[in-house]
Amino acid sequence: MSSNIPSEKKQTVQETVELVKQYQIIAAADLTKVSSSMLQDMRKQLRGLHNFKVVKNTLMRISMEQAGREGTQEFLDSISGPNVFLFTNGNPFKVAMELEANKVKVFAKAGDIAMDDIVMSAGNTGLSPGPLIGSFGVLGVRTRIQAGNIWVATDTTVCKKGEEISNELADLLTRMGIRASEMGLSIKAVWEKGEVIPGEVL
Repeated sequence: MSSNIPSEKKQTVQETVELVKQYQIIAAADLTKVSSSMLQDMRKQLRGLHNFKVVKNTLMRISMEQAGREGTQEFLDSISGPNVFLFTNGNPFKVAMELEANKVKVFAKAGDIAMDDIVMSAGNTGLSPGPLIGSFGVLGVRTRIQAGNIWVATDTTVCKKGEEISNELADLLTRMGIRASEMGLSIKAVWEKGEVIPGEVL
């Protein structure tokens, strides 16, 4: 299988095979919500604990097969899309907790899924009245004008956990300085000595 790998990728496979042989646990984390600068920060923070490697799933498959690891197919089937792989000998549950603790709050974008109920609290939004009043109306938020600003009349849940964040809501939250989304690594699945643990379990 290795004969048809381009030479520049052979180096990656060799390095990955070494890591696969060296560590008992491989965690695949979702790369879609992570900026490269954040990945660098996390590498620094978790240095010594885990080895990070961004490698294509196809090369990961080849590396694990070359290292003679069982459960490769099942692991790769559960982690479609772009991934960063963490190699460690620690406890997979502890790894998941560390990654969770390293997430940062960011402004939500339209299409993001709400991680918790998003509540717009009663009080001064600091925003001037104008076309924005309509956006509050669309979201079912009762408002009043006071001292030249838009005030939210009562605490209002504008998005339930698991729902998609709309354009209007993302725009308003950003204008109000509310960071309702998170950026960080979420584990899709963990390979541990041939066993595959789904991310939800962790």
